[in-house]
Amino acid sequence: MAYIYPLMWFAVGLIMIFKLHKENKIFIFAGIYFLFLGGWWLMSILHPEYNLFRGQMGLLMRGISAFALIIVGVAFFREKKKNDVLLKQEPQTGEEELLLEDTDGTTPISDLAQESLPGPASAQEDDNQDEQSDYEEAQH
Repeated sequence: MAYIYPLMWFAVGLIMIFKLHKENKIFIFAGIYFLFLGGWWLMSILHPEYNLFRGQMGLLMRGISAFALIIVGVAFFREKKKNDVLLKQEPQTGEEELLLEDTDGTTPISDLAQESLPGPASAQEDDNQDEQSDYEEAQH
């Protein structure tokens, strides 16, 4: 049961390095940190006499974790700031329509929704017809 944490840290590290690095290169650093953390936990399990979570070794691990958190946090806030600037630079038209590709090219989703779904007036008419037919059946 004790080996679950090291396996989890190794899995997270490998996923970050091999899958998420395409989104941002900071995931490589974060993945290496999680591999380090998995190794630290594994070493603590295999050699409990080293006391890796207490004393100077515990302080060293906390320092490395704080350093990694600062690096990843700075990268996150830089990326967020960059994305906010890009969003502000995009022209805002007020009513933005998403486009959906079809055989003709592109058709706004709002147009497709109006074509495929009955409007409120036709839905009301259908309800009225159903009520009328139910009333006539009850009369006979």
